[in-house]
Amino acid sequence: MALSSRTQKANPEPIRETKKKEAEIIALHVAAHDNEAVEDIELEKKIDEKIRAFPHLKLDRNKVRMFNAFKIGFKNELPSDPTVVVFGAERHVEVNIVFDNVLNLEETLSATKLLKSHGVEAKKLNPERQSLPEDASIFIAPDEDTRATRRFIKNIARRGWLLCRANMAAHLLQTSNKFKCLGTLSDESGRHLSKSRREDYWEYTVGSDAEWKAASEHEGEDGAEFVTYDEAVEALRNTGRATGETSGHVLENYKRLLEEARGSGEQDSGGDEETITYKNDTMKQAIELKFILPLNHEHKDRLFILKREIL
Repeated sequence: MALSSRTQKANPEPIRETKKKEAEIIALHVAAHDNEAVEDIELEKKIDEKIRAFPHLKLDRNKVRMFNAFKIGFKNELPSDPTVVVFGAERHVEVNIVFDNVLNLEETLSATKLLKSHGVEAKKLNPERQSLPEDASIFIAPDEDTRATRRFIKNIARRGWLLCRANMAAHLLQTSNKFKCLGTLSDESGRHLSKSRREDYWEYTVGSDAEWKAASEHEGEDGAEFVTYDEAVEALRNTGRATGETSGHVLENYKRLLEEARGSGEQDSGGDEETITYKNDTMKQAIELKFILPLNHEHKDRLFILKREIL
């Protein structure tokens, strides 16, 4: 007499198959971890070799790890053999360790010759004013004084990548729709790459009126040229808007004003200006709005990861 389905023993095959798959997944994770460990060892060896080979150049281990984190973190999105251009690195050659096809741009002939004497590909050229022989698929601009001029932007390939400082990122993100932000890089020990879930600039700036007031006390230090709290209040008054001083909404109201100015078509979308021209129907004359908000402390010294859109 056949046993009922309730009394039949459970088929062990699905259980065995599940355990087999789990073991395979664990093995893959272990293998991936081992591969990463091997890659880390190889990277450290490469750094040691280059330190000996480049006695007169600058090489920081954490910067190498930072650029390597960018390469690994976006490996599925970066070109397989990118054309990498570096400008304003001041004899730093960390990028040359991580990427193969790298061109270092210098403004002086002596700096260019120094790099070439160490076997580093270099060219005397200022991308703010001059055209590159080939558009960069990855452009790295670590100097905070580099300007996002029209010529500079044209030197970046469509769908190309730009690693730059906060002021340039703020300019490009807040005055045009040519770029989106995908995260930041830090050369501090620990986590070098922080990917962003947003594509604008707001998550990196001060988050409250209190923070803004505190940051405004240091305006002008370390080359900072952002809009201060008091300047924002004055601009809001001049446009006929509520300032939000008593309710603590000055920051929120000024962001809305900047967004409206961006959509008005009045602002420059590719030059190196640091203001937006704005006028509404209630105003007798246009005013200039500063658009660079102060960074929060966490992101002050980071490189911003921007990607150029096709327009």
